[in-house]
Amino acid sequence: MEEKNIRQGAKEAPAWPEEGGETRTDGGGETYLLSWDGGEREVGLEELMALARKGLDYDSQSERLRAALRRVEELERGAPLTREERRRRDCARFLEEFPQAASELLAGGRGLPREVWARVRAGEGLAEAYGDYARRAELARRDEEIARLRREAEELRRERANAERSAGSSRSRGEGLAYDPVSAGWNSV
Repeated sequence: MEEKNIRQGAKEAPAWPEEGGETRTDGGGETYLLSWDGGEREVGLEELMALARKGLDYDSQSERLRAALRRVEELERGAPLTREERRRRDCARFLEEFPQAASELLAGGRGLPREVWARVRAGEGLAEAYGDYARRAELARRDEEIARLRREAEELRRERANAERSAGSSRSRGEGLAYDPVSAGWNSV
């Protein structure tokens, strides 16, 4: 079904036929002849009541659809979003852009930081506030990593400089003692 047909149907909802309430009694129970859009149907009292309820549901559903279509037309003309519409769009965007954070939030895990909620209360969108928070948190993590690597590099540089200035060990490296012929002869007697 095309969009224009849906819009046309919402604007001009077919009315329930005025006629069709003819009562017939055929022995056991009452039946009613209903006719609409060229068709006819005999129904019992229970089915007639069910169809009447559906008709009432249809009226409320078609009114909601008409209201939604009016809002769509307003938006197409450039009308501002309502608070609820803006909130829904923002939540959908948050779910799309940050699925990991959204799943943690929905699972009851850690919630969003207070800073994010404060910015949302101040009028900023949830996706923008969380995106800015996530970028700043990532930059802080990278800065910490850079600082740690700089400290390690400085420590290695100092160790090398100390090793170069050092005279070395006063003990042998375990190569064994040099052969001394006097000591060797002295102990042989």
